Amino acid sequence: MLGRYIKLKLIEPHNAGAKIIQLTEFQAFGANGANATLNKALLADNTPVTEFKLAQNYPNPFNPTTTISFALPEAADVSLRVYNVTGQMVAELVNGRQNAGQHQVVFDAANLTSGMYFVVMRAAGVEQVNRMVLMK
Repeated sequence: MLGRYIKLKLIEPHNAGAKIIQLTEFQAFGANGANATLNKALLADNTPVTEFKLAQNYPNPFNPTTTISFALPEAADVSLRVYNVTGQMVAELVNGRQNAGQHQVVFDAANLTSGMYFVVMRAAGVEQVNRMVLMK
């Protein structure tokens, strides 16, 4: 069975009526079940980052990988961790200094069981949490 999806991001800059479209993810599945994923911005996103922001992972629910995006208005020490529902850390995805701008991390949960997980970003005194669902 063939299938594909494309994720587009439409950005409206604050100072102009122009719109920027950014292709952030593309995945195609071949007839043999093999797949290839490209997680790369193909068009420049010139929108300035004005706040620390942890975006919702995509896809969600996921199996077994998902992309987690976050934005930093300035360089900062960043901690990006995944916890299970009992509060146990199951993965540390980022731990260290990151430059200002948009960032993406692919989380592979192949070794985890189905269920709800929480991704927590801590940066410059800001903490944000998102819920993720792994469905195997």
